[in-house]
Amino acid sequence: MDTFWIPLLLAVAGAAVGAYFAIVRTKREKLWTERYERIGSALKKVDLIHRFLDSEVNGEHQIHGLTKHEKDQLDQNWPVARYELASDMIMLEMLFTKNEFAETAQRWDALQRKLFELIEDASSYDAHEYVSAARPKAEKLQKALINLSRKKCIEWL
Repeated sequence: MDTFWIPLLLAVAGAAVGAYFAIVRTKREKLWTERYERIGSALKKVDLIHRFLDSEVNGEHQIHGLTKHEKDQLDQNWPVARYELASDMIMLEMLFTKNEFAETAQRWDALQRKLFELIEDASSYDAHEYVSAARPKAEKLQKALINLSRKKCIEWL
């Protein structure tokens, strides 16, 4: 009769430990998925802003390299992308620790300042200067998001 309880207790303990690790793994996978999807979403928006800034710089030289429809779409969509990117950045800040997100937050703040200056301070005769100043900031944010993804999403695997 005593030998009956030992395997039963071991089976119950094994099932409890297995359930615990399954829950922990599921939580970790959900966090990974959310991080990966948010970084991907943010990268798409930064790319759209970067392409808009590129088209403006190239437009100074009359070489947009875009059809009229593509240029119109960029002109219409980059402010929306900027607005939605702000939401993604807040969510990313929540999903990563302060240290992990520090460089990305710094790059985002720098881009935000330059885009704000472009929108508020630029006039038709000097807009190219503001665009030229914002463009490298968009590139740096893009690289920071890619690095964050590599460190915390891809290398984790």
